[in-house]
Amino acid sequence: MEDSASITESSLLSKLQSSSDLSSIHHLFSVYLRPFSDIINKPNKQSKSSKTNEETSTTIRSLAKKFLSFLSKALSYIPKRLNETPKIDPCYASELFEAYKLCLNCVESLLSVMTCKPHYVQVQRIRLIRCYEYWGRYEDAQKEGFLVLEFIGKLSDKRSVKLNGRVIPELGKDNCDKDIATLILEVAVTFVKCVSNGRSKDEEDYRRLLSIVDEIQPWLRVADEDVYEKLHKVLVAYLNKCTLFLVGELASFNGSLVHRFCVLTFSEFTKPSMNDQMEKYAHWICSSVFSQLGDQYLYSVDILTCVLDAMALECKDGNKKSLVDFLELVDYCAVKCRNATVNLCSAVATHLNKLASEFSQVNLSPVDFIMRLYAITLFMSDLNSYSNGGNTKIPKAEKDISIPNILLKLENQLQSLTTTDDSLTQMTYVPLYFTAYKFLCGPLSEMIISERKDVLSGLEEASFSIKLPNIQDAFHQFGKVFLSYHASERERDVYEDNRRTVNTVAAAAFTLSLATKDNVKESTTFLKHLISADWIQPNGLQYLFATLHNVGLVLYRIKRLKETTKSFKLCCQAAWTCVLHFCKMYTSRKDESSIDVTEDTIASFVTDACAKSAFLLDILHQYGSDKISKVFTDSLGSWYVGQTLFDQIPTPVALIKQWVKIQCKQIKDPEVGHTIPTIYSLMTSSKMSIETFGILLEQELQAYKEMKSYNPTLCKTMQTTITNILLEEIYNTKDSCLQNSRVLIAKGKESRAYGFESLNDCIKYLSEAISMLHDYNSKESSGPGCHLLAEAYCLRALCTQEAEPNSKHFIQDVGNALKLWSSQEHFQSNEQAQSTLTLLYHVADFLSLKGYMEEHSNIYETMIRAFTWKNKSLEECLTMFWQSRSLSHALCGSPVNDAFITTLLNHCNMSKSMEFWISCMKESKSKSLEVGFLQSFSLISTLSSQDSCKHNHATTNTTIDEVKQAASDLMTSDPMSNNSLFLAAYLYYDLGERMIAQGLMIEGLYYAKEAHRMRTKLLQKTFSYSIEQQNDDITQKRKYIIKTFHMHSSKACSYDKGLEDFEACFLTPWNILKVYLESTLQVGTLQETVGNGNEAESLLLWGKNIASFQDLPIFTVGFSCALGKLYRKQQHWELSEREVESAKHILSDNSSLVTCLKCKLVMEVTIDQQLGDLFRIRFNSTNKHLEGLSKAETFYRSATGKLNIFEWRNSVSDSEEGPRIFCDTLSITENQTEKDDDFQETTRPKLPRKSKKISKPLPEKKTSSRVTRSSKQKGEVSGEVVKCWHCLPCEIMASNSLENVVQMKWECIRRRLLLRLLTGIGKCLGIRGEIKRAHEVFSECMSVLVNRSTFRPSCFRISVAFMVDLIEKNVTGDVFAIEHASILYNICWFSLKSLRNDGCEMSVMPLTTIVSGLKLSFILCREVPLLFQKVSRLLAVLYTVSSSNKAFSMMSSVLSESQWASFFHQASLGTHLNHQLFSRIGKQKTTDVDGFSLPTSTSPSLLKVAPESISNLEEFIFKFFKDLPCTTIICISMLGDDYANLLKDLLLYNNDHSTPTHAWILLTRLNSDSIPVVILVPVNSILSGSSEGDSFLLNKRSCEKPWHCPWGHTIIDNVAPFFKKILEENYTSSSGSLLEDTKKNRSLWWSQRIKLDQLLGDFLKDMEDSWFGPWKVLLLGDSVQKKSESDESIPKGCYIGGLKDETHDLILNAISEEVADRKPVILVLDFQIQMLPWENLPVLRNQEVYRMPSVATISSTFDKYFQNQNNQNQEKEKEKEKDFPMIDPLDAYYLLNPGGDLPTTQSNFQNWFKDQNLQGTSGTSPTVDELTTALKSHDLFMYFGHGSGVQYIPGDEIQKLDGCAATLLMGCSSGSLSLNGSYTPKGAPLYYLFAGSPIIVANLWEVTDKDIDRFGKAVLDAWIKTRSATSDTCAQCTEEVAERLKNMKIDVDKRKGKKKILRKKSDECCDSSRWCKHRPKIGSFMGQAREACTLPFLIGASPVCYGVPTGIRNKDL
Repeated sequence: MEDSASITESSLLSKLQSSSDLSSIHHLFSVYLRPFSDIINKPNKQSKSSKTNEETSTTIRSLAKKFLSFLSKALSYIPKRLNETPKIDPCYASELFEAYKLCLNCVESLLSVMTCKPHYVQVQRIRLIRCYEYWGRYEDAQKEGFLVLEFIGKLSDKRSVKLNGRVIPELGKDNCDKDIATLILEVAVTFVKCVSNGRSKDEEDYRRLLSIVDEIQPWLRVADEDVYEKLHKVLVAYLNKCTLFLVGELASFNGSLVHRFCVLTFSEFTKPSMNDQMEKYAHWICSSVFSQLGDQYLYSVDILTCVLDAMALECKDGNKKSLVDFLELVDYCAVKCRNATVNLCSAVATHLNKLASEFSQVNLSPVDFIMRLYAITLFMSDLNSYSNGGNTKIPKAEKDISIPNILLKLENQLQSLTTTDDSLTQMTYVPLYFTAYKFLCGPLSEMIISERKDVLSGLEEASFSIKLPNIQDAFHQFGKVFLSYHASERERDVYEDNRRTVNTVAAAAFTLSLATKDNVKESTTFLKHLISADWIQPNGLQYLFATLHNVGLVLYRIKRLKETTKSFKLCCQAAWTCVLHFCKMYTSRKDESSIDVTEDTIASFVTDACAKSAFLLDILHQYGSDKISKVFTDSLGSWYVGQTLFDQIPTPVALIKQWVKIQCKQIKDPEVGHTIPTIYSLMTSSKMSIETFGILLEQELQAYKEMKSYNPTLCKTMQTTITNILLEEIYNTKDSCLQNSRVLIAKGKESRAYGFESLNDCIKYLSEAISMLHDYNSKESSGPGCHLLAEAYCLRALCTQEAEPNSKHFIQDVGNALKLWSSQEHFQSNEQAQSTLTLLYHVADFLSLKGYMEEHSNIYETMIRAFTWKNKSLEECLTMFWQSRSLSHALCGSPVNDAFITTLLNHCNMSKSMEFWISCMKESKSKSLEVGFLQSFSLISTLSSQDSCKHNHATTNTTIDEVKQAASDLMTSDPMSNNSLFLAAYLYYDLGERMIAQGLMIEGLYYAKEAHRMRTKLLQKTFSYSIEQQNDDITQKRKYIIKTFHMHSSKACSYDKGLEDFEACFLTPWNILKVYLESTLQVGTLQETVGNGNEAESLLLWGKNIASFQDLPIFTVGFSCALGKLYRKQQHWELSEREVESAKHILSDNSSLVTCLKCKLVMEVTIDQQLGDLFRIRFNSTNKHLEGLSKAETFYRSATGKLNIFEWRNSVSDSEEGPRIFCDTLSITENQTEKDDDFQETTRPKLPRKSKKISKPLPEKKTSSRVTRSSKQKGEVSGEVVKCWHCLPCEIMASNSLENVVQMKWECIRRRLLLRLLTGIGKCLGIRGEIKRAHEVFSECMSVLVNRSTFRPSCFRISVAFMVDLIEKNVTGDVFAIEHASILYNICWFSLKSLRNDGCEMSVMPLTTIVSGLKLSFILCREVPLLFQKVSRLLAVLYTVSSSNKAFSMMSSVLSESQWASFFHQASLGTHLNHQLFSRIGKQKTTDVDGFSLPTSTSPSLLKVAPESISNLEEFIFKFFKDLPCTTIICISMLGDDYANLLKDLLLYNNDHSTPTHAWILLTRLNSDSIPVVILVPVNSILSGSSEGDSFLLNKRSCEKPWHCPWGHTIIDNVAPFFKKILEENYTSSSGSLLEDTKKNRSLWWSQRIKLDQLLGDFLKDMEDSWFGPWKVLLLGDSVQKKSESDESIPKGCYIGGLKDETHDLILNAISEEVADRKPVILVLDFQIQMLPWENLPVLRNQEVYRMPSVATISSTFDKYFQNQNNQNQEKEKEKEKDFPMIDPLDAYYLLNPGGDLPTTQSNFQNWFKDQNLQGTSGTSPTVDELTTALKSHDLFMYFGHGSGVQYIPGDEIQKLDGCAATLLMGCSSGSLSLNGSYTPKGAPLYYLFAGSPIIVANLWEVTDKDIDRFGKAVLDAWIKTRSATSDTCAQCTEEVAERLKNMKIDVDKRKGKKKILRKKSDECCDSSRWCKHRPKIGSFMGQAREACTLPFLIGASPVCYGVPTGIRNKDL
């Protein structure tokens, strides 16, 4: 510690004054001033000792002497240091403050010896207080202030040291000193400053301030005047700060306190020193109040009223400045209140009214008026919400008051408000009046404008006439004040500052005047003044333009046309004035002071002005005004003025169009057309330039073109008139050649638009233009003339195609156009580029449709240039091209042609990359483009199997679900858009192709149909056509021929329609036609593939007709080839050959036109293949001449050569990487040890070799010897990876090369064709007996499936061992699924044929391998019915044979051989119908976008033909047997010569008969309760009956119409030709009429009929005995009673009939006993044998027998029936009812003799039906809808008439039903099925089955009416009697029914036996009297009813039951 001696005065002062380190300054002061410690710390008490006082005084004096000087200097230096700027360190400041207080205490202790005033120290303390304030130490400052006040208090009251509750001492005589007053005022100001600056939130501080201000008032009077003025200003300023803080924090303080503070503050402002600051502080406080509005609503009002009162008090003396300030504050508060709550508005308004009253008392009327104006507005809370930034707390929707009521309320408020014009003349008040009127009129006008509909319609609809003079006067006064105010101001633009309000008020005043129909003239005058004023700006005119337009629209909608015209006239005046302003501004835009106006702004507004003027014309027309012409000419005049200022002003298109439209509507008399004025005649006096007239007239010409639908005759006349004016008056100079040509081109377009008939005129005008432009361009080689000439060439080419489709002149025209465009370096304008693009889109699509691709490189190049000119990037160009699919020609195998790839590569090297293309698609707005692009190359992903290589499997990154979702998104976003339809259709089309490639034909057909449906919509929108019906002499079918086919006129005009939306797809009619024909061909081909021959034929003929009519060679060839294939399968050989030869000639004739070489080769190969197939199959079916077979092979080999030419070779198809087929990683052996020179090309023809056939034992079952490849084979380089075919997809995708991907697609096409050709060659060789060579060819087929290259002979070397591996392991992909299946089938077939041939290498192929190959083929071809049938049948035969010969035994399996055989057998039956059935079930299960149906993946096993994988086959078959119905099912097929020969070789079978076996019956017995039985029985031909019968059948009767055999020719005609002869004679005898109706002739006729009946009966007996013999027992159902020994003795499994073995004896024993009653059976007959009456075989004639086309249809019928029952919510008749369907025969509808020509039938049944209360019609034909309803709503439908009734309800309509009644069809051949070659049969029973009918009783052939009536009556009687039986138990039920049947009386009853009653176990009894499943069913009465016929076989055998066992029930009817 420092000693005081070491501290000197000088050092301490020096440190204090200048030292920067003051850290210990207080300590130094304390040490130095330590002598004062005793005096300072000494208690202040009076000492009793005088000696002590003297000592103290002495001490003080000595201290004063020593330290007083130091202390004085220190007190001078310390404040200076504390007030330094910048501030010293806060720590040092604290030291100084302590030293400062120490010094003050020391000085205060010396006061007794000092000669100064007593308050000297307090003056020094004030300086300390100021320092505290400076440092923000407000508490310390206040403490010091209190010390000062305490000291002064002591001075005034010596007796007390306290202030008696006061803060400020009282003024008294003792202290009435100015210096003391100054001290007190200083302290008071300090307190206020400290509270203000400290922003204290302690209310006590503010209450203290209130006391202080009150207590210092006496002291203010004592203080010196200067001090007073100075300190009072500071005091008031800080009081105002405190007030602002309190108001701002009103929520934190007591509202009363804040109000008191405001009152206090403003009381201080009233004093003269602060009077000039009051207005400013008032604004501040009000602003703070409005920013803090909340729950303190009342206090906010108090504060505002306080401020207003204070301001009002100041201006009551009439001071104008005070008045202005006050009114400005009122305006401010009113505006702020408007944004506050309604209560605040009301309170302030009330106070304003109070103040207004006070002002009126002092005769200040202007102020009074203005304040009342504000008050009225604030009272209108509903009005305030419409102010700018209005009160959002009062939403309009919550108001319960209507707009008219608001106006009435305001009108009443303004009633009491009056003013004189004298006040308005005083310029002092004009701004105030304007502001007040603005406050009122602003929101009022906003409300009127925004609620214009309610204002205009509400006031008109009011029950009384509403007049609003006060409101209108307010608007009028506003206008006057504004104009006065605007005229008086020179320094600022009053209008610009108040533009929105002025414009709104003007528009609102006009609107209100129209609503009240009052003061219209005044409001219109003000608007016109505004519009025409020089000072109005374009933005103001734009507002008036828009507002008046909206007002006019409201008036127009409420049908006030007169007022509408007024509004739109002002609207158009504002619009055209604005246009002139813009044009003037644009011309002076170089002036920096002018506003920059763009060309687009002017163009946009001119367009709007024209549109509004056009609408005005329309209104005037509707109103019937005679001023239309004047308005039109005025508008054109305004436009012309604008054009003179701005030469790029847009043409008034809308205006001219409307004028033309009015003329078209007004003029009804076509003769007056020549008198109608044109723009030329109307505007002649306007001195327009010739150029302007040309522009306007051309636009008028275009308008008449577009308006032709309104008045075609007038438009045509006016177009001629205008065209003549243009050609004769406007463009009549030599310099006008260009314009003249343009008019001629337009005239040509117009001629085309008037219809197809005017095409020749169009071509003539275009030719004239071409001639004229050709001369013009010879002088000027570039410029717009070139573009016009190119346009004319293109148009002529397109029109020529329409007029003469077979003309080739378009090639030259298109070439000339492209040369002209190519010669131009750039385009002249955007319009020129746009028109070029439009035309080239049409030309490109047209040429693509024709197949002419020579010019496409130039087309693409020109289009890219045009797109570039339009500022489109190359990526956008590519996207647009792809979007419209303009990158390939019709039916091209590649989605992108080489021309485009090459052209694009010239512009961007990256375009060869797939990644570049995909990125372009991703950048487009539509996800569908990316998905569509990826899908178009999806073929690559199916090239190889997932298991083929251990490389990454190639994918296209797009799934089927993604494709469907993309299509769905398109249709959801814009379902009616052509673009959406087009793009979605392409997605579905490509998806269909994708499914087809994988062999998924049904699913592919779904997608193809959806694409075709969408494209049909597009076609119908684009083209119109007419057709005529003709009959085909060969097929005897109706066909339709196209008479006319051309574009709609609207689409023909699309040549000059621009690409308005570059993001959209541009569709041309040619493109639409192309995609429609592609879809038609796709759907037709698919329908043919799945067996729907009729549907396919209709589509293909329709497509061919269109293609031929339009001379489209590619499509014509495509459709002809498809039709050739279809006719071939229908065995119409001549038609087939004619179609294919026609295709060949067409292709040859158009060889130069079809320029795509690969597509041309594909078509040539397809034609050769079709011809080869035709000759091969015709040889097989007819003449058997080898010449036809040789021709077939020649065609095949010719086509094969075309697939091996150089043009097909590329890096993808002919890789040089070696002969490797598979990578080493795949465990498949490959024997390639044969030498190349040993290989002989299998396609080289060889002469057949004669060799002696030697029987050879079958090969033992063994594993094939396989040669394992070593690590280094020939052709493999050590260290290198040799890639195989299955690496290719990954390799191509990895290359990222578009060219490689395209080449891969072509290679797939080539290989598919090659596989088909090689298969054809192999079949030819096999037919010829050259089995070995056939196997070599099929080996080559397998090589094509798996080899990397197919162009070198060495590639075709595949050993048997390797082929075995290929067969057993499916290593091929899905892309050749169908071809692969066909190859496997043929390999297996011919391998079986060669099993006993030593010379054939394939004879060593194990049987297990053959079966494996067939099973794989079975899976692959599951959706190709014909091939699927062949594969299934061969598998069934193999498994059947394997059980009878150990050499053929299969590998052990969980399934028995009979299960395998029976499954494959049933799968081979009804394959076409099964596919049709599954497609219908899928359609009902799943629905996709826009109603499109998709197949379900969860169908029951019986509703699928096969699983999707061979690994699931056994499980699938297990499920099949598990889900079998409980009814016995008998499947019967007949195998022809091919199988007879095969079985003969395999079984070494030699029949004992003299005639060889040409057929075998394959029979399968299926039952859910037992193992299936399968037999193969040889068939002996039933050549004839007796010789008597033969001779009888030769006596032909004449008949007008020859008999048509419904099945054509089948195997039955070979093994039982006698049956066809019987049916033909039956038709002849029943249809022919007797020459003379005599008794003899009738007797002869009856004898012939009876003889036919006997012959048919004999035939059926022979058929049973000859074909089945003892095996006929298998045709019976299970015994109703307990199984007999004979049933148990029948062995289960597979058997071969005709062999003498133990099984033969067992069968004989089984049938030796009497046949017991049996359960029902369902016959599933092959369509080749279904025409036979199998139910009438003796063993079945008295049994309950049904027939169905397939096993799947049985399950489907059960499921559908019960599903429909559940859907109809019928009562659940116990679970037992689900065993079989049930019907009530009295819930029936009859259609009796609808043709009216069967009176006997009608008389037999009509009364009987009425007696039964049945519904129906007799003698008339109901509508299709009535019949449809009947089928859906009844249990039974009965038809008695001719045929099957499909002439009254078509089959297509029947099949649409989801449920259908049981059906009784008693017409001729009503149950006959018409076979259609290899396609789906047709017939009424199938229609009803598909509709869900459980049973159909119908006739197989022609019947006579009386006999079939007996049959019908018999079955109906039996059904109804069975229904009437009631029972309580099953036993009673059956007994009663038995008794009733026993007593039935049936005419001509020849039966001796009695039908036994069906029984079941006694514990199975029925509990209902309405139904019983043990009752006889519908089919059980057929046998007895047949006997009711006079001819029980000829007529009685005709009716059969299609369907399933169906019971009879008794419903409540």
